Formats: sequence, C-alpha cells, structure tokens
Amino acid sequence: MTVRHQCDLILSILCDVLEKDDAIHLGKWFDHVGFDPTALRHNSDLMQAWLGHYRSGRRYDVDRALNDLISWPPIADRIATLSKEKTNQTGRTSKKQRHEKSAI
Repeated sequence: MTVRHQCDLILSILCDVLEKDDAIHLGKWFDHVGFDPTALRHNSDLMQAWLGHYRSGRRYDVDRALNDLISWPPIADRIATLSKEKTNQTGRTSKKQRHEKSAI
C-alpha cells in the first residue's frame, strides 16, 4: 500500500466519525484511540495531527488505525452481531444439507 493510500484510509476513518456530527461521539472516539484534540492550536490542524497520530517512521500504521476502528464498541458490537448471524446461517444451511442427504 502506498503512503498516499495509507493517508487516505486513515483520513477516511476520521471523516466517517466526523460525519456523525456528534461532539460526545467524537470525544469518545478520540479517547478510544488515544488522540488528544486539546493539543491542536486550530481546528484546521486536525487532519495533519490525525495523520501524525498514526505516523510510524516514513509510513502510517494502518493496522493500528484499523484495529482502533474494529475495537470501537459500536463497530465491535456490529461485527459480533454479523458474525453470529453468519454462524447461524451456516448452521442452518448445514442442517438442511444433512437432512437432504439423509433423505436420499
């Protein structure tokens, strides 16, 4: 992944959170990832500071950013729900297939 792609991915996560337009939600997100917005001098510094938060040498730590995203409680809960639904669907399919095989 190029550095440009890394930046785009990390900034897209921030933009998704900002779209919620909820200061409490945003504050909780910043706490979750360990980002201190009080260090910003101006609101316009947010994007560069956000990238700096995930900077690792000459690259960006995309794995850490994605881990922060999937461990965020609303996202983690949704992943767990979808995983459970998938497991239930797979189980039903398997039972149906077993039933069909036993009927043959």
